[in-house]
Amino acid sequence: MRRFFLLSMAIFYASFNILSQKTDDDYSDEDKKNKTNKPKSSWTEKLSLGGNFSVSFGTITLLQVAPQIGYRVTERFIPGVGLNYIYYDDIFGSTSIYGGGVFMRYLIAANFFAHAEYELLNREIWEFNETSRRWIPIGLIGGGYRTGGDGISFAITVLFDVIQDPWSPYQNPVIRGGFFF
Repeated sequence: MRRFFLLSMAIFYASFNILSQKTDDDYSDEDKKNKTNKPKSSWTEKLSLGGNFSVSFGTITLLQVAPQIGYRVTERFIPGVGLNYIYYDDIFGSTSIYGGGVFMRYLIAANFFAHAEYELLNREIWEFNETSRRWIPIGLIGGGYRTGGDGISFAITVLFDVIQDPWSPYQNPVIRGGFFF
């Protein structure tokens, strides 16, 4: 399963490089003129800040805060890193889950994007009346829709955990909503 996930991530990443390459033929004459006169933006203008916040109450209580920071490599491709904190409570007890990961987002069409993410989360494991902490690998692949302008946007994402570790706090599909600046 890990080989499949790593191969999927490699193909996914390689497709971004192929799709993100523009040639001079892709630009109109007006774009070519503006391209040479356009001032270069600083690296801070290419940063994308955002993340997700989740709340769920019921037989399972889940509170999640997941800030992310990305870098706009092209107008369509944003790789980045993120942190994740989850408070999880069910009939067996409560625990704190924390970790981080890397993500890639590629704008496919006007507001639709593809998303891939690899996370490592540290969580408490209950086995045979003993408690220990373990790092859980999570591979999320999917897509979403964003609305808003270049300054601020809201995105909803539907992801599937392709690793499906039995201790993962996620159930397929993983639906997220978040803001990006």
